[in-house]
Amino acid sequence: MGRTVRSAVVVGLLGLLAACAEQGTPAADGQASEAPQAATETSEAAPAADCPAGTYQVGSITAKDSVAVGGQQVQVAEVNGLTLAFTEDGTWELAGEGATISVSASGLNASATLDGTATGSYAKTGDTHVFTQKSASGQITLDQPVAGINSIPMSEFGPAIAPSGTATITCTETGATISAENASLELTGGGSGGSGETGAAPAEPTEAEPPAGEPAPAVLNSSGQTASYNCTGGPVTINGSNNNLTFTGTCAAANINGDSNTITIASVQAVNLNGSQNQLTWTDTEPAVNNNGQGNTISQG
Repeated sequence: MGRTVRSAVVVGLLGLLAACAEQGTPAADGQASEAPQAATETSEAAPAADCPAGTYQVGSITAKDSVAVGGQQVQVAEVNGLTLAFTEDGTWELAGEGATISVSASGLNASATLDGTATGSYAKTGDTHVFTQKSASGQITLDQPVAGINSIPMSEFGPAIAPSGTATITCTETGATISAENASLELTGGGSGGSGETGAAPAEPTEAEPPAGEPAPAVLNSSGQTASYNCTGGPVTINGSNNNLTFTGTCAAANINGDSNTITIASVQAVNLNGSQNQLTWTDTEPAVNNNGQGNTISQG
């Protein structure tokens, strides 16, 4: 405010001096000469709108950091088939199911297949966002060994490709651009990501809620879903977080890699809890439980 007032005073004085220089003396009628109108200050450009929640396709990733795998520094070169989903409550999920990726190590390049997810949270601070990575599951399998590396756990490679730390989000006509401390991502699609509007309605879920009794898929990568499935004897793996899931029938095993899921299973033989803060309820025979996470609750309903 003080700077604007001082600027206006300076502009006014310059105007008066210019008027005096042109006329030499005050106006004949004794009235002060009208000073030229000060130029209107250029208003600051409005910051780019925050892109609303939705699921985006990752068009490209420019990694700024490499990751150490087996004593080798590995860096991502190209990606295809990855998605990055944002929710209105401040969570994100980077997922690839059969996504292709190019990596480089020790001067050698190789193609790979990514089957996994990385999750975390994001929050706006001033004009920027702060991204935090929380969990990861799955792996990247190289088509041919590079520097003795055959596969890379998503938990090790996720920090190189998922946004981390302070970042700027710029909405574009086709999606959004994220520039984070560790990587820059070009995104396409999303909810209203290309509209440049804030407060727009979030995108519809990418996976429609299945009707009760639908056969349970082998892998569930979605987050924030409420759904019912019918286990037909096979195992089920849950990579997403913040889901409310019900399974009827009998599951051979339940592998829970995500966090903060509420899961009800009629009958399951074995439960492997790798995530944290999950609540699982079973109703039939007590299963064998392998609890590797923290804050998980397993009980009979």
